[in-house]
Amino acid sequence: MNTFDIDASRLRNPLLITREEELHPFIDWLSEARPGTAIWSVQGIGGIGKTTFLGQIRACARQYGADTVYVDGATGFTNASDLLFYIQTQLQFSDALSMTPLDQLLDQWHERAQFKKTVILFDHFEEMSFLDSFLRREFAPQVPLVNILLVFASRQGLSIGWRTDPNCVMRLRSLVLHPFTWEQSMQYTSEFGIRDLQVQQKISRATAGYPLALAFAVQATEQQDEARFGGDLEAVLELSFRMFSEVAPHLSPLVEGLAFLRSATQEMLVELLQVDIPRDHFRDLSRLSFVRTTEMGLVMHDVARTFLLNDLKLRNPHCRAKGQSEQCVGGSCSSFPCRGTTFCSHLSQHGWP
Repeated sequence: MNTFDIDASRLRNPLLITREEELHPFIDWLSEARPGTAIWSVQGIGGIGKTTFLGQIRACARQYGADTVYVDGATGFTNASDLLFYIQTQLQFSDALSMTPLDQLLDQWHERAQFKKTVILFDHFEEMSFLDSFLRREFAPQVPLVNILLVFASRQGLSIGWRTDPNCVMRLRSLVLHPFTWEQSMQYTSEFGIRDLQVQQKISRATAGYPLALAFAVQATEQQDEARFGGDLEAVLELSFRMFSEVAPHLSPLVEGLAFLRSATQEMLVELLQVDIPRDHFRDLSRLSFVRTTEMGLVMHDVARTFLLNDLKLRNPHCRAKGQSEQCVGGSCSSFPCRGTTFCSHLSQHGWP
C-alpha cells in the first residue's frame, strides 16, 4: 500500500466516528514531502469530541511515520521546563546538561526535522493558559520551519495573541468541531449494537449529535430494556448518568475518587480511597465512556467531572473544602447520581442543547 494514499476511513474504530472531512487538511499536510510548519487551533465545546479527534490525527500521523507527542493539559504541567522535558523525553532526545531545556530540544529537533515530521498535540489547552505566552513567544517561533505540526485543542480556541502575533499568524489555521450529523449519530448507535430503528432515532434525536451525550446515552441504553427507552432529552441524559451506579455499582467509589483527581493510577486511587482495588475493577473503570487512558493515568472527561463535583458539593456542602476530599470520597458522599438534579440545566452551561 502506498503510504501517502491512506484513507481516513481505514482508521475507523467500530465504536468511534471518524471525522473524515475534518481530517483532510491534516492528511494533506502529512502527505507533503516537506510541508511548512503549521499551527492549528481545534476548538469545540465540552463533549464535542476534541480528545477523540486528536487521537485520530495521531493515528494518521503514525500511519505516515511521523513522530507524535500527546500533551494533556488536564494532567497538570506546572512550568515550561516540565513541559519541555516531557516533549524531549517523548521524542527520545538525549540530555545536554550545558544547555537550557528549550535549547536542548531545539538543537536536536532542527536536525531531525530535516528528514522526519513531528506532530505535537496539546489537549485541554485551556488548562495550560499560564504557558500560553511562553509557547507563543518563545517556543512556536523557534521550532523548525518545516515538518512540524502543532495542534492546540481547547474550548475557546487560541487567544487573540496567537491571531495577531506576526511570528504565528501566517502559520495559524483554525478548525471548529461541530456536532455529528444525523447519519453519523445513527451509524454510531448501529455500530454499538442497538438494532431497534426507533430506539436509534430516539437516541440520535435526544442527543442532538453531541458525541459525549451520544456515548453516554448508548452505553446507558445498552443496560436498559430498549422498549422502555424514552425520547425526550432530559430523560436520556438522566438515564445516561444513572450508569454511574446502575452499570457497575462496584465502580461508584472509584468514579468519585477519580473525579477529585486530574489523573490517577491504580496506586493513587488505592491511597486516596484507602481500599484495595482489584486489577479487573481498575480495568473496568478505564473502559467507561467518560474515562480515558493517558500516560499519566486515567482521566475523567471534564464535563462528567464537573457534573459530579458540582453534584457532590450541592448535596454535601462540606466537600467544598479541598482538604476534605479524602473525608468525602468513600464516606458520606458516596451516594450518586443526584436524584432530582436537572441534567439539562447543568449541561446547558457547557453548551449542550
